[in-house]
Amino acid sequence: METLRDILMNTSTELNRGITFIEKKEEVYYSYADIFKRSLRLLKFLQKRGIKKGDYIIFQCDDNIVSIHLLWACILGGAIPVPYTRGFNSEHFFSLEKVINSLNASYVITDEKYNKFMKKVMVRNNQREIIERKIIIDNLDFLEYEGEGEIIDSFSIDEVLVLFSSGTTGEPKGISLSNENVVSSIKGLTRKFGISSDDAALNWTPFTHVFGLIIFHLTSTYNKVKQYVMPIVEFVQNPELWIHYASKFEITQLYSPNFGYKLFIDNHSSEKSFDWDLSKIRLIINGSELISTEIANNFWGILKSSGLKHKSMSAAYGLTEATSIVSISELEKPLEEIFVTRDKMEVGDEIQLVSKDDERAVPVVNVGTMIENCTLAVLDDVGNILKEGLVGNINLKGKVLSERIYTTKGVVEKVFDSEYLDTGDVGFVYQNNLYISGRKKDMFIINGKNYYAYDVERAVDKLEIFELGSSVAVNRYNRHKSTEELIILIECDVSTSRFKQLEGMVAKEINRQLGIEVTNVVQINKIERTQSGKVQRPKMKVYYEKLLQNNS
Repeated sequence: METLRDILMNTSTELNRGITFIEKKEEVYYSYADIFKRSLRLLKFLQKRGIKKGDYIIFQCDDNIVSIHLLWACILGGAIPVPYTRGFNSEHFFSLEKVINSLNASYVITDEKYNKFMKKVMVRNNQREIIERKIIIDNLDFLEYEGEGEIIDSFSIDEVLVLFSSGTTGEPKGISLSNENVVSSIKGLTRKFGISSDDAALNWTPFTHVFGLIIFHLTSTYNKVKQYVMPIVEFVQNPELWIHYASKFEITQLYSPNFGYKLFIDNHSSEKSFDWDLSKIRLIINGSELISTEIANNFWGILKSSGLKHKSMSAAYGLTEATSIVSISELEKPLEEIFVTRDKMEVGDEIQLVSKDDERAVPVVNVGTMIENCTLAVLDDVGNILKEGLVGNINLKGKVLSERIYTTKGVVEKVFDSEYLDTGDVGFVYQNNLYISGRKKDMFIINGKNYYAYDVERAVDKLEIFELGSSVAVNRYNRHKSTEELIILIECDVSTSRFKQLEGMVAKEINRQLGIEVTNVVQINKIERTQSGKVQRPKMKVYYEKLLQNNS
């Protein structure tokens, strides 16, 4: 079977295509052949420092050029890259320590800035070094003085990549991916998206996440696509730059979770004039979190005058345990949603279609059909396969599924106990397409009834008094009253007196739509999100608990 190493080696003579790194509004270009040769030199540097096949190498790098070269060097040398989000706070430092311990990692590669931060935290906490072997790389200028490292053979059973996410408890969870997992996913995405070397792709999502690393970079590398990479910091500070570069480089593919489109909308200036041409864009992937067609349509509404086609955006569904995206809506067709009654959304219920204007209506987005090497089954709570139109637990099987995870409690050799992997998501199939209605971990029970946090947040959005997506619903158990309580946290910039007026409207609307009593509506400065834009609900619950303690 073809391996990830083979995919990189197949680019070794490609001089006409490559990767353009956008750094501080300047462009640095390397052909695929350049990156291959430079990565071999970096491999030599790493091998001289003791790195060998099978070593876990944790990346703590913000520099995209360094990160990509490190990724290639590790894959070519048989070491296992572990890109991990970094942060300059004690919480992240202790999370990194857990990752190191769960893998028994061999090395951490970082820059001097982050190395100094780690030393400060260790001194402050009177703590020993969390890993003995660190390699400091601030830039790659030294590569011109290096020879080429030794390429190591790898096979389909080999572990080639570990990607970490915070699990349902907030503890880091490492997903082990094999050559078979990654290559099967890449080939499935290639056929599903119709990717070829004629494409040009632009990405801002981090290389610590499947969106940036596998869906964008490795799939584009396999197809020798022209890649353009902008730092996430530049995107967050000025989302309009993303569209500027899409126009400038005649991009055909864009990638972003729902959060990215909303950030662009919120920061777009309608008063400015932009000379953008987006007519070359044929594919925009929207995934990684629940998708809002309202946000997608607003995004298109702003950019249609620049030539953006309404049918260019497709809705995707995936998870790290399945390597990347496993289903996507039909290409060259506008996003599609249906409306179902909220009281028929529990496992085993048959969906009931209603009009958009029905007070019971909940929108659910079509995320299409499966990629090859992945099969879907919708199951009830005892494992029976449900027919089309019945709500159930989303289960998957196929070559793209990981069979090992790393946790703080040890290694789990198989992610799933039976033939299928239970994704933790709930949804249904309708007219042969998959619809995701929610995540079980984002469900709470109040007065004996199940509610999804997303449904509560949609009720807030319907008021149209705050920006779309500015609320977070969390639940907490009140020990004194022995009841579950619903808390609404809202990110907004209004006066305290004005918010007092609005919070009553929020509680009343949620009660009207869902029949739930809201215990508290709280104004906050910022919703905590991952780098890829997902709301960090566990952190928001902790934030609220601390708020209660401080006010008691």
